Amino acid sequence: MPVVILGPVVHWRSALAAILRQMEIATIDTDDVFEGVAAIRSVASAIAVLHSELPPDELAVFLKATARHGGDVTVVLAGTTHDLDPRWSDLLARRFENPWLFMDIAAWVAAREPARAASQPALTELHPGATLPATQALPDLTQPAERTLVPKGPLDREALVRLRRLARHEDYFTLLSLPRHATAETVQEVAAGWLRLLQPEALSTDILDSLLDAVKEVRGAIQDAGMVLSDPRSRELYVANARSNSQQVAGEPTTGSAESE
Repeated sequence: MPVVILGPVVHWRSALAAILRQMEIATIDTDDVFEGVAAIRSVASAIAVLHSELPPDELAVFLKATARHGGDVTVVLAGTTHDLDPRWSDLLARRFENPWLFMDIAAWVAAREPARAASQPALTELHPGATLPATQALPDLTQPAERTLVPKGPLDREALVRLRRLARHEDYFTLLSLPRHATAETVQEVAAGWLRLLQPEALSTDILDSLLDAVKEVRGAIQDAGMVLSDPRSRELYVANARSNSQQVAGEPTTGSAESE
């Protein structure tokens, strides 16, 4: 069961999709409501995460399509909207007040998506309205063909603030909006793209005057991310350390820990 991420904010879609893919959940992220509708029509069941900054009429189009879907489509809204007709808002399974709490959204999706990528349907291989036997073997979407993910600008205030939030999340893959299988060449290309957008000449005077500290913080984090993830040894240590830290937070024992004196 794939996850369709629909919204006009590319940084939000990419970051959430990267986290879900790290959890081995197949995703398609788009800003085109009709592409989103086509995606859910191509599968028997799906989860859709919609950003509230979508125009109300586009939200309604997508929700109407899910209402006509013959299978199982669960729709959640990231953020709040006050302009959606109650007839369609009732189709939402849940609302997340803060669309930038990626881990909360991802955990909710994962709890309702127990099947992992090996049992995900290929969105491009099913015709509209197709249904699949539960026992049918399905292709693996965890290793999609590498594609250029270089960001495009210019950056506005909102995008910069959100990048700073991602930088403080301390997940380099999420910061760069990359899956964990991204090659070193892709890492370098994407990091260089972000750094170009953060050059003083590429930023507005307003951002340089009021958010210069944020610019420096994000630039430093992206430089670190690019260096660490493009070097095989540094990347291996980073991933291992991140896994160890997550185990400690969860209360799981880690090997080689020093005993208390």
